[in-house]
This record gives sequence, structure tokens and C-alpha cells, in this order.
Amino acid sequence: MNRPTRPSLQPQRPGIVAKLFRHVQTIALIGTSLLIAFWFWSGGKPNPFAQGPPSLPQAFTPESAQNVELATVASVQRQQLIAAKLKQRQAVAAFDELSRDLREWEKEMAAWQSEGPPLLQNAEGKRLAADTALVSQVRAVFREERPGIEAIKAARKQAEEVIFPVRESLSNAEDASPPSDFAVTTLRESQSQARNGRERYRQAREAVSVLLAQAPAAGIKTLEQAIIQFDKEEARQRVATIEAVEKKARDEATRLVAQEKAKVIQAEAEAEAQRLRLEAAQKKQASELAAAKSVEEMEFRQKEAAKDIDRLRAIAEERRQGDLKSGSIWKGTYALNGRQTRGTMTIESRVKDKITGSMDDGGIPYTFTGTVNGNSVKFTPSRGMSNGMVFNCVLNPATKSITGRCENATFTLRLSDGNDDD
Repeated sequence: MNRPTRPSLQPQRPGIVAKLFRHVQTIALIGTSLLIAFWFWSGGKPNPFAQGPPSLPQAFTPESAQNVELATVASVQRQQLIAAKLKQRQAVAAFDELSRDLREWEKEMAAWQSEGPPLLQNAEGKRLAADTALVSQVRAVFREERPGIEAIKAARKQAEEVIFPVRESLSNAEDASPPSDFAVTTLRESQSQARNGRERYRQAREAVSVLLAQAPAAGIKTLEQAIIQFDKEEARQRVATIEAVEKKARDEATRLVAQEKAKVIQAEAEAEAQRLRLEAAQKKQASELAAAKSVEEMEFRQKEAAKDIDRLRAIAEERRQGDLKSGSIWKGTYALNGRQTRGTMTIESRVKDKITGSMDDGGIPYTFTGTVNGNSVKFTPSRGMSNGMVFNCVLNPATKSITGRCENATFTLRLSDGNDDD
């Protein structure tokens, strides 16, 4: 007896008919897809294959050209409408997001109002009042400028005004007007303002929370009393600082006045001593002349005494003239009609209280003559400047400087020692 054989589990090779059927099925599927795609592309026109053989192309006419132009215009208008609707929806979405930000801003402000101001009187605030450093920090938090409910109302009202026409356009299917630049900018700026206001209230609450975590046990004073006391102490410190600065300035001024007075007294004493020396020399000259044994000896002694007297007079005059003497050079700044340059003044000669000299202010030289009266000097340009100009100057022996002023020019010069730079 033959045993039944197990059917093979290996795939059987398809026959020729099966292959041909599958190829025909694939071609039919592809053809159907192409027909459907062509129908959608042509705007739902009837299948050209169902209309019999194609007709010959028609000749170009003005009517066909006009149809093409109208189709192009309609296509452009559809694209503009699509773009406008997209921008309208984006603007409305931005308004919705702004509305959420404004509500969050209101929530943060309400949370601050319920947590912050009560600290001025409650027990938690007394904990902060017990530490001076914490009082200073929490005072800064309380005094920070934050926009209030009026700013929220104004931002919401402005946003609603600019979004109203956008919503009207969006509700009209044929309205292709995009939102104005002003509307888009207003929504963006209002959203930034809302988020900034929300963050400022949130940061204030966080700062107070951090300070409370560091605060010691509550004391007797309320936070409001501690802040008032801190303000008074700070004001007293400012007043004390101002008074200290003023006192230092007064002391310095007194010292400078005393110093100048001492210099004047010293100069007067030196002048008196020089006068006495001159009188002694004259008396000596008279005594020597009287004791001379001959006319020649008397003449010789008289000439020698005259030389001594002239020398002493020259020394006295040189001391009296001080730094403002013949040959002295003064350098500094010179300003004419607002133009500031480097200036150099040279005293060409000084005979008693009459001086002549030259001034060079940035390459513009001129000469002058003048008169000295103590520490006051007045000179008039004699050549190189406008007629009628008179400089009134003040000599400061202590600083070895001289300042001058006329109608449209000023200068400040310092005695040159030969080593300073121009």
C-alpha cells in the first residue's frame, strides 16, 4: 500500500495566465489613477477620451486671449485671498494669545496685592522689620515702579480696537484685505508689555518670598514703621555727609586765606627790611663822604656808594616785581571766541609798573603794553589785535599763574620753568 504524500509548503510558481492577469491589472490601475489626476487638474472637465476623437486646434482669437487673461487674474486673486486669510487668522491668534497674557498679568497683580501690601502691617512683615538689611531690600521691592490695572485696561482696549476690523474681514469669505501694519505692531507691543508686567509682579513676589525665608523671628515694629525709620536714618546720613563736605570746603578756604595773608605779611616785612637796608646804605654813604680826606676819595666813595644803592634798589625792585618780570615766559591755554588753543606770553620788559610783552595764541602773535598794580594787571594789545581790547588780569603768586579776560577772549597761564611742554 502506498503511503499518502505530504503536500509541499514551498510557494508554487505562477502560471503564464496568472502573470498576464496581474500585468493587465497593474496597467489598469495606473491608467485609472492618471485619468483621475487629469480630471482634477483640468478643473473637473469631462473625460476627453469619452468625447470621441480630438478635434483640430482652433485658430487664435481675441476672445481666447481675453479668457486666458481673466483666468490669470482670477488665479492671482485666489492666491491673494488665501494669503490675506492666513494673515487674518494669525492676527486673531495673536490677539487670543495677548488676551491670555493679560489675564495672567491680572492674576500676578492680584496675587501681589494679596501678599505684598499686607506685609506692611502683619506678623510676617514684622519678621522682615527685625533685620535692617532685609528692610532695605524689601523697601526697594515695594518702591519699584509697576504698571497697574489702568495699563491692563488700556492695553486690552487698544487690542480690541485693532482686532475688530480684522475679525470682520475674516468673517467675510471674499475679503482679501490683510491686517494693517499698525494692528500687527500694536498686538506685538501689547503682548511684550503684558509679559513684562506679569514678570515684574512675579519677580516681586519671588523676591519677598526669598527675603521671608531669611527673616528672623518677628519683632515689635511693623514693616511700615521700620521702612519709615530707615528713610529717616538715610536722610540724616545724607545731611551729615553734605555738612561734612561743606565743613571741609570751609576749612580749606580758611586755610588758603590764612596762607595768603601770611604771604602778604611776609612780603611787607621783606619790603620794610629792604627799606631799612637802603637807609643804612645812604647813611653810610653820607658818613664815608664826610670822612673822605680828598675830593677824589669822596668822588670814588660816592660812586661806589651809588653802585651799592643801585644794586640794592635793583634787588628790591626785582623782589617787588616777583615772577612778573622782564624775560619771564608764561604758558597755558588761550580761548578766543570759544576756540581754545595753547598760548604763550613773554614779558619783554618791565620798568617799575610798566610792562611790554608779546602773546602767541596758537600761531597768532600780537604785542601789548600794560600796567601792574599789586596783583592786578591791565594790558592793551598794541599790534596784531583789534583796537580797544583791554585784558584785566589777576596774578596769583602762590600758584605762579595769571588769568586774564576781555570781551571775547580769556587765558590762564603759568610761569614756565623751561622744562614744561608746550
